Amino acid sequence: MERIYLIQGVNLSGSNLWSLGKSLHVDLAGISKEIVSCSMFSGLVIIDEEQQGGCVTNKFVPLTNFKIGDNELSFSKEHYGEKLDYIFTKNEEEGIWIGNYYHGEELLGPSKCVVTQIKKDFFYKPKE
Repeated sequence: MERIYLIQGVNLSGSNLWSLGKSLHVDLAGISKEIVSCSMFSGLVIIDEEQQGGCVTNKFVPLTNFKIGDNELSFSKEHYGEKLDYIFTKNEEEGIWIGNYYHGEELLGPSKCVVTQIKKDFFYKPKE
């Protein structure tokens, strides 16, 4: 039985930006500000009994190892030649998947996504 999913998500990462500036008590001070950046991804996953496949449409890279259960979701994708692994748990209250993305054992940051199962006729022209 074939299953088709649409996925839309965001990767979040934070870092500190250092600069020089004025402080309350001194004319010149080192200032640290936390900044958050995000990158979005979206994709299509088709799973059948013989094989699974998909792509992330922002870079047309393979989406592999897609596994979805009642409360767990995981998949891998390539990013500039490097494999990234995503692991999520379902947040029922918000209706989204919340987790992290990794490069090997290294935690790169938090990630969130929405996954919607669709029927094949989603891609067909509506009947008039």
